[in-house]
Amino acid sequence: MVSFRKYLESREDTEHLRDILGVLASCRDIPVTLNDVLARLPSETKRDTVDDKLRRAVKKGFVVALEPQSYTYGRGRPSKRYQLSKDLYNDYLKAEATPEETEYSYGFSLQLITIEEKRLRDRYFYAALKRATYEFSESQKMYRGNIPDLEEINASGKTLAECKPNLKNKLENWVGKRRREGKDIPPIGDISFDES
Repeated sequence: MVSFRKYLESREDTEHLRDILGVLASCRDIPVTLNDVLARLPSETKRDTVDDKLRRAVKKGFVVALEPQSYTYGRGRPSKRYQLSKDLYNDYLKAEATPEETEYSYGFSLQLITIEEKRLRDRYFYAALKRATYEFSESQKMYRGNIPDLEEINASGKTLAECKPNLKNKLENWVGKRRREGKDIPPIGDISFDES
């Protein structure tokens, strides 16, 4: 199943609004106020930023702003409430129901890949990262990782936990670049990226 967040990443028009839309999706059937949204975001998030994003999301049609129907004199006007657009969520459900999977493709762009293609890709990455080696550099106070079969792929990090995902991202980006350029991707042992 494709997460709603992954779906949003497939759409360029939701850029900079994904955190807001994610919050509204988590409480999709319940209209929420600006303060409700703000409370679900990192503590350093500014109220004006959330207000601006909500306004833009409404203007784009991703969010519906529900005006207060009534208010009691002397108590002030009730806060406006917001709800995720049914059209946006229905588009997500349609995408999620397709026989393909939406995947964040090698750190560059979203594309649809079949289940079989995903299986082959994951197998290749698993084999490559299983052969990865890591060492600590005393002079640089950094961990360095590389993949012996792929000399171009190396990464670093202050800790091993930081170095490993950096190496994985480097591998994914490199593979994506070679595929876009139509270049061959070297096999890892007897495992080919495009084997059938």
